[in-house]
Amino acid sequence: MNLLLTASGCPGASTLIKYLRKAYNGNIKIIGTDSLDNVVGKILCDKFYVIPQASEKNDFINKLKDIVIKEKIEAILPQSTIETFIISKNLNEFSELNVKTLVSDYKELKIARNKYKLYEKLKGKIPLPKYYLANTKKEFNKAVFDLGYPDKTICFKPPIGEGSRGFRIISPTVDRKDMLLNQKPNNKYMTLKEINEIFNDENFPQLLVMEFINFDEYDAMTLCIDGEALLTTVKTRERERNGVITYGELIDKPEIIKKVERIIKEIPLKYSIGIQFIGDYLIEINPRVSTFIYQDNLIEPYYAIELAMGNISKSDIRKLNEKIKYGRKMIRYMDQIFFK
Repeated sequence: MNLLLTASGCPGASTLIKYLRKAYNGNIKIIGTDSLDNVVGKILCDKFYVIPQASEKNDFINKLKDIVIKEKIEAILPQSTIETFIISKNLNEFSELNVKTLVSDYKELKIARNKYKLYEKLKGKIPLPKYYLANTKKEFNKAVFDLGYPDKTICFKPPIGEGSRGFRIISPTVDRKDMLLNQKPNNKYMTLKEINEIFNDENFPQLLVMEFINFDEYDAMTLCIDGEALLTTVKTRERERNGVITYGELIDKPEIIKKVERIIKEIPLKYSIGIQFIGDYLIEINPRVSTFIYQDNLIEPYYAIELAMGNISKSDIRKLNEKIKYGRKMIRYMDQIFFK
């Protein structure tokens, strides 16, 4: 197997690379790419290329095509949402090269990537936080008070964004002195006054304003195709750093699995998909391979690749649900690698 793995410097790359080698018994050549040089993928992959950022669409696609041809790539597994989106938009160019791309159809990705469109699509079908779309400062402030501020805590984020970029919580009880002296600088709390001082009507960005949901968080990873969620695991999201889960546990959560099945039926995404919940409420979808609690006999990205290659069937994947080891935990930690 000649695999092209994009964003090979992302937080989950090292574990993914290790388990893909295990799944293929070493019979895999992993070609890594990233927009930065000297990332972990450069050391762990068999070969590595620095490529343009996905925002540079033409250069990005042309470079990937060059690598596909040069390295005789059989499948592309993107680890970045924006890369997934751009590759899907140019799917025909990769189909002509006879390479399998583990991305969803562009039509479905446009919905999954835009949280407002996602909520509108699933309204009345899946529990959602109360929300408004604000395009101006006036609309933003009206939404904040319509959602119950200052009696209730409110949050907001851009409709399109990755991780925690642009996400903030508005609370009238924020202690600015405590935040400055006692908390890390990545604290997500702000006051309404601060937000109104940052933006004016001319530079106001489109924002999704929501009620703040404060329940247990869950991440669902599902392997899906043709509107069916074939293999779904659910883990707790007990600690995170900059939007990336750092501690969690595989749990048996049938009610979350049913919601995932409904979501995939309504939005027929493909291959490895991450879906985040707080309590019963859907928060967002990451339409790409994401953090997975690996087992030696259950390596979900491997099965996604084999499904795309046509080497295993949907029924084969459904049977894998019996192998999930509930109670298995994960800790993401910082490590170092040395090279010359």
